Amino acid sequence: MKIRQICPTLKHQYWADSFPLFTPILSWRNIYLNMWDEKNNVHILKERPMKVNLFEVKEEHGYESNWWKHIRCLDFGFIENVRNMGSYIVEENDILWLNQRAPEGFFEKYWFIATDMGVERTNKSEISEVLTKSLVEFVRAHGKMPFGCSIFKEFKNKSIQINFEPNKFDKVVMKLSPGEFDIEDVQNFFRGLISVEQNPAESTFEEDKGEDKPKPKAKPRSTKPSIFPSGERITINKGEIKEIEKRKQSYEGREFYQYILHLINGIYELEGQPEIDFPEVFAQISESLYDKKNPQVGDIIFCKGRTKRDWTYGDLVHNIRTLNILK
Repeated sequence: MKIRQICPTLKHQYWADSFPLFTPILSWRNIYLNMWDEKNNVHILKERPMKVNLFEVKEEHGYESNWWKHIRCLDFGFIENVRNMGSYIVEENDILWLNQRAPEGFFEKYWFIATDMGVERTNKSEISEVLTKSLVEFVRAHGKMPFGCSIFKEFKNKSIQINFEPNKFDKVVMKLSPGEFDIEDVQNFFRGLISVEQNPAESTFEEDKGEDKPKPKAKPRSTKPSIFPSGERITINKGEIKEIEKRKQSYEGREFYQYILHLINGIYELEGQPEIDFPEVFAQISESLYDKKNPQVGDIIFCKGRTKRDWTYGDLVHNIRTLNILK
């Protein structure tokens, strides 16, 4: 049974589940806000935000860390470091996880989901299911990918994998098969869509007040639609080098350099497939291969490697062992 309370303005309505009629106070956990859409002359049912105490949540489960992260289910807004943990606002189906350092030194992730009963422990499989449903709803509503989402791979059985990667360190995998959510061709449904470039949470997340300090500018995430799936063998039959960028990397305390070749107006082919023209692709080569071949801007090159989706460059060819300068 639903109980409806109508405000005097008749512009807002509040709903609550299964409360006795004589109950004077409605629990905030079960209250919904039905907002009036003036443009379309309809009401939009939306659950009101909930306040949760994340200090109590982590203590209840025996964790020590205070490093919470948050994904807003509605728009994939990402909060890297949750604040106001004693009175933190979430909505139903929002995702939270706690990063806690293990004795071995690496960080373990403990996943939680916001429900009408508060914040409950869950697993990454359920997180993936919840975000997959939100992904489909977002694409249907906006005609584009949410922030942080991109196609990782299209499979031969017509299924598809889409990754939510709001930064270089966090990732949630979403997989869809034909027929799910009444989508017969899931690959075509997502293919060619651009992603929302700005993190939606940045405009609503309140920073601590204080002195304005300049922040280092990181390269933005690539929002260009993918032209080929990740993890495939690829041959660049020809591509003109437009730019060369030296990229500093580090691994296990060792620093080294790699070179990013910005290729334009070329032709590629995936293993066992026909040649396809491309307007722009990036290729990553090692310092030793760069020194050996000495490619220059304006050169036309041939190379072989594997495909991947890179945070900064989008489509990237890496693991290149063969590179020849054609002219």
